[in-house]
Amino acid sequence: MQLQSNAGLGMPAGDEPGQQGLLQAMLRALMAEVLATQQPAVDDTRPDLPPLLKPEQVKELTGWSRNTVDRMIDDGDLPHIIAREGSKQRMRQVPKAFVLLMLADLNRGVSIPDMRAYAQRWQASAVPQRQGAAQLSAGAAL
Repeated sequence: MQLQSNAGLGMPAGDEPGQQGLLQAMLRALMAEVLATQQPAVDDTRPDLPPLLKPEQVKELTGWSRNTVDRMIDDGDLPHIIAREGSKQRMRQVPKAFVLLMLADLNRGVSIPDMRAYAQRWQASAVPQRQGAAQLSAGAAL
């Protein structure tokens, strides 16, 4: 996108080439931030996998060690559900949609410096709370 003049933007005339370059850099940075915060739908490239993955399946898809996957689940860095809790162990599963989106983003060159924040953004966009559920959680906190 090329800008022709700063006059229409209410910017003072002057060093227009320098101002245009600065404005274009700011616009590119803003667009990159907007695109990074959007959670696009990811094609299910792995229909052979169930919607909820076992930690072993996450390990195989990501190349991380099983200990790393377990630690990330324990630390809240990977969204998960507890499918069953026994007296000695818990059956935890990670949404396939999250893992596929994360891998797609990483393959596109997106940097994920804070996995917990990335997972929270995904949860907020993928699992919108219903009003009744939000009221119940707010009531439980009182």
